[in-house]
Amino acid sequence: MGLSSAGNRSYNIFTLEMEFVAKGRSLGIPGKTHRFQTGKTMNSFKLIRLISIFVCVCFLLRDDSIVIAKNTDRINNSLKSYRKQYEKIYAPFRDSMKTIEQFCQKKGLSSEADLVKTLSSQIDFHSMTIQKLSPYVRPEISRNLSADQRFWRMHLYKSQNNYAQAMFSLSKNALNSGLASMSYRLLREVVRQNPDHPSARRMLGFVRFENRWVTPLVKSQKRKGMVWHEKFGWLKKDFVERYEQGERYYIPIRGGKGGWIPAAQEATIRQNFANAWEIETDHFIVKTNQSLERGVEIASQLEDYYEFFFSTFAGFFNGRSQSRKLIKKGHKVVPESRKHRVYYYRTRDQYNRELKKHIPNIGITNGLYLTNTRTCYFFHAEKVDNDSTLYHEATHQLFYETMVNPPRRGQRIPMVALNGNFWIIEGIACYMESFHNRNGLMSVGDTTNPRFQAAHIRLTRDNYYVPLANMASMGMNTFQSQNRKIIAMNYSQASGLSKFFMEYEGGKYRDSLIEHLSQIYRQAGNRRFKVPSLAKLTGASFLQLDSQYRSFISQIGQPGRAYIDE
Repeated sequence: MGLSSAGNRSYNIFTLEMEFVAKGRSLGIPGKTHRFQTGKTMNSFKLIRLISIFVCVCFLLRDDSIVIAKNTDRINNSLKSYRKQYEKIYAPFRDSMKTIEQFCQKKGLSSEADLVKTLSSQIDFHSMTIQKLSPYVRPEISRNLSADQRFWRMHLYKSQNNYAQAMFSLSKNALNSGLASMSYRLLREVVRQNPDHPSARRMLGFVRFENRWVTPLVKSQKRKGMVWHEKFGWLKKDFVERYEQGERYYIPIRGGKGGWIPAAQEATIRQNFANAWEIETDHFIVKTNQSLERGVEIASQLEDYYEFFFSTFAGFFNGRSQSRKLIKKGHKVVPESRKHRVYYYRTRDQYNRELKKHIPNIGITNGLYLTNTRTCYFFHAEKVDNDSTLYHEATHQLFYETMVNPPRRGQRIPMVALNGNFWIIEGIACYMESFHNRNGLMSVGDTTNPRFQAAHIRLTRDNYYVPLANMASMGMNTFQSQNRKIIAMNYSQASGLSKFFMEYEGGKYRDSLIEHLSQIYRQAGNRRFKVPSLAKLTGASFLQLDSQYRSFISQIGQPGRAYIDE
């Protein structure tokens, strides 16, 4: 489901369709050849004027190509330069860690040797994978340890600290150069190697509380005597045992004295959405009448997604001037915003009833984000994996609410990409549907994802491709007002294009795409703002980008399960 508002009925229906590729026929649309005829005769004045225009256009194209070439060189050289600098920093660290590993092996400390080997791994800038950061303060080296244990730990900490400090300096320089993706990746590696680096922790939004690095909300809750329970969310410490025994502390919504009641009784009361549970986390408020446990599960999923999202799109929220402030003052990389609201209904019928006033044919949706209410809506479905929908709509919500301020009274709801570039609004949300969290190892971009397989099929089997310049010219209404089959094919291509711009040659165009997204959302609040094209931002012409995309997406592999409208 696409970005929607009550004031604008345009939205996508393709995100609901998922089928197995079982048919081999082409869905390509025959191309049309346009011919332009000129008169048989042309007077000399018209001929001279035409030649003059042609010469001017040639000079303009030549100048433009020079600018593009310079931009390409600047972007490529900057990335290459910082990666070479990282290699120089990494080399001595790798060598010192190898020495420590060999010492541990010689002393029969096999598990310690394995740990050192794991910590010595190099950053893979090509990968769209990150590891959740440990919240724990690094333990001090005990005097009670054996000499061998103290020796390897002291040398480990020293190597890690030196490596982390060098990376922190490189991260600040990369951020100042506009390479936010690389900067943020380096910043996370700083904390992986030195969990107690104060500036890096602060820039990532952590504060220290006792023996942990936590968010400000967690610190505040802990000081109040609250604990986070993986099934029930935030509870008072002395409530935990009774909750685990099946009791619930219920306070009436309209006021009154609270008290303990059976869990089944509370569940009956909460079925009315007005009395629904509300689970608050660092960045979300999830309201649901399904169950407290399911609400906590969704809130936890969204928090993990939030961490990955802002790691990936740090450049979206920090322009060059803001980046300089971050470097100078060491403030949090991602600015604070209001908490994001999510409604999760117990049944599809209730979801349909509540949202029909906003979207007349709500029944074709599996979830949506409404800009006028600034809320994501979902429903519970047994035996159906709706995680991809959850991440798709959360992507719309996080981009929109972090960049676009709520309208003042009497103002229209700011809409995004009305006059162009709408493909990337939906394309990047489709790309982020591929988010996976495997025991703290979070990633996107798995080539077996149905979205990317569909992009591969459209190009290689159906020979369907809309040139990027044409795709970029379409605003929301144009993009979504075509027939259903064309919309479906364009969504597949938008998914593939997003993967291309995020991953091509190790993220060569990633920061350019993120800057493009930032400017598109910025335009929603300022219609006079002109969004530069991706050709200008990447330093590659549209024709070059078309060619590179064809090569990239053709290599995805054999088609499998895909979103295809046959």
